[in-house]
Amino acid sequence: MAEKKGCWLPLEANPDVMNKYAAKLGMNMSYQFHDVFGLDDELLGLVPQPCVAILLLFPINQKMAENRFPLTMAQQVVTPF
Repeated sequence: MAEKKGCWLPLEANPDVMNKYAAKLGMNMSYQFHDVFGLDDELLGLVPQPCVAILLLFPINQKMAENRFPLTMAQQVVTPF
């Protein structure tokens, strides 16, 4: 099968898998990934606190891809743990 250019595999949405992967990357294990079941106040209240970030995983359709602003490496800010 021919490889598609620009194609990538989606990230795993399982918190246990993400925690193990982040640990291998050197993330401080005082931070943990957890499931977020919705963005309304009641469901956000189930997220362990303090919460420092939310990782959203969702498919991108053609319209969304066309409207994204491309980032160059110089525009990206990476903060080490």
